[in-house]
Amino acid sequence: MARRLASTHLSHSVRLERFFGSRLRVVGIVDPATSRAESVLSLKRSTLAGTAYESCQIFPSIAQSIKSLGVDSHPHAIFIGCPPAYRGTTDSSSGKDVECQLVAGFPSAGLLVEKPVATGPVDEVKLVGSRLVDSGVPVSVGYMLRYGAAVAKMKEIIAENKLEVMMTSARYVMGERRGVSDWYHHRHFVTDMPTISLVW
Repeated sequence: MARRLASTHLSHSVRLERFFGSRLRVVGIVDPATSRAESVLSLKRSTLAGTAYESCQIFPSIAQSIKSLGVDSHPHAIFIGCPPAYRGTTDSSSGKDVECQLVAGFPSAGLLVEKPVATGPVDEVKLVGSRLVDSGVPVSVGYMLRYGAAVAKMKEIIAENKLEVMMTSARYVMGERRGVSDWYHHRHFVTDMPTISLVW
């Protein structure tokens, strides 16, 4: 199951490689399972997009990435792909204050946070949101359907007819073959995938 999640992250990287082409430069991957990250990095370096990963470094923690990357290597964009149970808090003692650490260490980098943003208490999530707003960095949540044709058409109909949206009710069937189950939130799988990609 961890392999399926890793393949999902690999397919996201393929989309980035195609979109940015030769402009893409991945400067780092933060993953406590450094051997797993090295394996993925080796695979990526053997593809046509391998030049994007030439100078990529593996870091066991966000703190180490902040300490090690020089000003010339600071990322322009950061992709946060770790499960939501391991981010979305301001509690630095838990190590789950991922967003706060990143905006403090890389204050000019935009963040893409995978959905859902967090699974913690609402008040805590709001604190994280406030810190992100206060930081001034661009933040996007990885809900790609907002750019889909169906959503665009709904927006068009609403605008053309000057409608006021009172409520939205929508259903989405997972893009993966199976829905995300308990394994996604299981602590043993957290170290089985790259968690954060730092892109220059």
